Amino acid sequence: MLRRIAGQTFAVLVIIEAALGFVLLAYVSWRDSNVSTIAVSRLSDMEEVFEVGASSLRIRNPEFLKICFTGDFVHALKDAQDWFRADETEFKRPLRAAGGRADPFNDDVHSAIVLLSHSSALILQLDWRHGLLLGNFGCANTNVGDIPIRRYQTNPSIEFYLPNATPKSPRGPGQPRATLCEENMERFVDTIDELLEKQVSGSEPFWAAIRKYLPATGCSASEVISAARRSKFLETPSSGANHWIFLRRENKGVIFRLHEETGEIDGTEIFAPGSWPFT
Repeated sequence: MLRRIAGQTFAVLVIIEAALGFVLLAYVSWRDSNVSTIAVSRLSDMEEVFEVGASSLRIRNPEFLKICFTGDFVHALKDAQDWFRADETEFKRPLRAAGGRADPFNDDVHSAIVLLSHSSALILQLDWRHGLLLGNFGCANTNVGDIPIRRYQTNPSIEFYLPNATPKSPRGPGQPRATLCEENMERFVDTIDELLEKQVSGSEPFWAAIRKYLPATGCSASEVISAARRSKFLETPSSGANHWIFLRRENKGVIFRLHEETGEIDGTEIFAPGSWPFT
């Protein structure tokens, strides 16, 4: 009798576990079903979503209400989610997939443009290896107008700039919104840490982060040092009129000079194994 009851109990538990697994799978599929992606390696890849002009982009679909420029080495939706306050719930449904299977489109060579309606999200995954860059980060209403395209005479890069992008939401109760300097420096430090953590080979990913985030203008020395202290690979900044700040793992990393009085950043260099000039 006891064996039969134990067997029946086990069978019931197996059925419940299978049912819960099915429900979870169904929920994940539903959660991710309203997110779509487009890989962008050339400007013409964006024509499905934007009217692409010689010097600007304009969004085609009026159902999209928000556009977000998200950074490197992060999940696109998870990064976009950071730009909304906790009480901003109108885009909660499309952002629900943040961090899920629909989200991990960025890696060490990508950034993304995220378009949001109240019910869906579209991620455009940009490849900087083909010269596609984002000039700033944040979210803006789609009625902001044209999105400028910047071209350079010295290189073939194409950079997109989002007008009136909102600053990042406060990082905690009572904290002020981060300044643009803080945003750039925090993203720079997080990116360099990611590269050092993964022990990425070559210098180009490091230079890409430098081109994108530095020099962070309008900074104070304290803001830069505060952001640098986020790094797991920070060596103690030197003191004096100029601070030399090192982010390195073994003999690879980044160094830059910070001017105490002005907050100006210059002298940025990358050092690979065998060429690090300091012991």
